Amino acid sequence: GEYDVEECGWDGGDCSSLGEPCTYSYGCRSQLVCDPQTSTCDIFVEIFPDCVVEEHDYINDGICDTMPYNSEECGWDGGDCKKIN
Repeated sequence: GEYDVEECGWDGGDCSSLGEPCTYSYGCRSQLVCDPQTSTCDIFVEIFPDCVVEEHDYINDGICDTMPYNSEECGWDGGDCKKIN
């Protein structure tokens, strides 16, 4: 979000860099997503190359979102919707 910028110290250090451990995608810096397989921040398009969404940080944020996030291309919302699918 607006706090996850260099001027704000990447949200006071709350946001992780590429390859750093994460719990959910909101813990990763912009254009990164928390890889549900490795629990590290990775480049969104490398993990979900066919997932076309407006807000990539909704993927694997701990909340099961509706389509198009909850789709096979988006890894069932990065695993958030795994229990219901």
